[in-house]
Amino acid sequence: MAEFRQGITIARQTETKVQEAIHRRIPLLDRDIEALKEQVIAVEPEFAKLGEICHRFRSEIRTLKNEQAQGIADSFRDYLLNLEHSFEADFGERVNLEIFALVDKNKRKAFEGQMKEAFEQYLKDKIAVWSHGVEEEMNGSFAILSAKAAYYGKEYAQVTAKITEQLTGEESSGENNPPGWANWATGLVSTKTGKITDGILTASGLDFQDIVVNMMLVIGISAFTTALFGAMAGPVTLVFLGLGVGSWQMEKGRQELLKTAKKELAKHLPKVAQEQWQPIYDAIASCFDTYEGEVTQRVKDDIQGRKEELENLVQLREKRQIHRDTELTRLQQFETDISQLCRNIEGLIHSGLVDLLTKSYIRSQII
Repeated sequence: MAEFRQGITIARQTETKVQEAIHRRIPLLDRDIEALKEQVIAVEPEFAKLGEICHRFRSEIRTLKNEQAQGIADSFRDYLLNLEHSFEADFGERVNLEIFALVDKNKRKAFEGQMKEAFEQYLKDKIAVWSHGVEEEMNGSFAILSAKAAYYGKEYAQVTAKITEQLTGEESSGENNPPGWANWATGLVSTKTGKITDGILTASGLDFQDIVVNMMLVIGISAFTTALFGAMAGPVTLVFLGLGVGSWQMEKGRQELLKTAKKELAKHLPKVAQEQWQPIYDAIASCFDTYEGEVTQRVKDDIQGRKEELENLVQLREKRQIHRDTELTRLQQFETDISQLCRNIEGLIHSGLVDLLTKSYIRSQII
């Protein structure tokens, strides 16, 4: 359903953008070619202001990126280093007495395999807990950027409205219509949930959820576990060689294992934690880089489109390839066609949504 709503939003934004462009162009059809050239030159400083607005917004994005990437990377390093303090309680629950029935010289590999599996699941669970906090951090960060995008979008719209007024000599209401790039940037965060909007992520390639929720993929949990457990396995396994398999010996062995594992964990965690700092930093930074790149490209496209619109009109007027009445009729018809196309798209989407909801209801009743 989110995709349906997004489709309607895009259609309406396109309709508004086309209407604004047509309304800018029509008054210019009556301008003398030399006067038109002078007006185009006169608004060039305003286009520079649009680029400056984009530059300031990019600076805000980069500042927040550096703060969050370092902060989250530091938090992961500290989180790992603190695992030893709760290790015996957390990991001890996963080490059952049956495992120690395998502890003899002939079944050492089977024992190590089960221990590694338990240790890997322990790390996955701990990292998953940490990643939930990161998800909240990132949602909060992009909510901040959403608010900043709205602010800069409003300032941007005021400048474009001024450009329109200078060109047409008529008062413009464009300052009340945020530019497309600002709509995208502010729509990145759902106003209902406060979380990143999945549909926009898919469209933009900003795989935020994959990076945060599945943070163990970024870290490379299997290789991480192998490196850490590999350093622990020898000393841990040697604890049990020579012990019997009675319940008392197994419980004693279990306690010795946890003590030895904790000792080895504390010895090797600092190196592993430091090695994982950069991958975490890069993963978080990439989210902001993608966001910045998307915003920057959309602003550039908007500015370039507005400039080309004026340049095209000047060129046509110079070559006398444009007839005022014919062009006026064409533009008015184009506006009508776009509006009708938008209504058709909305109708199709609403029909599809109703059909989807109907099928879902029928399915729920049958089931």
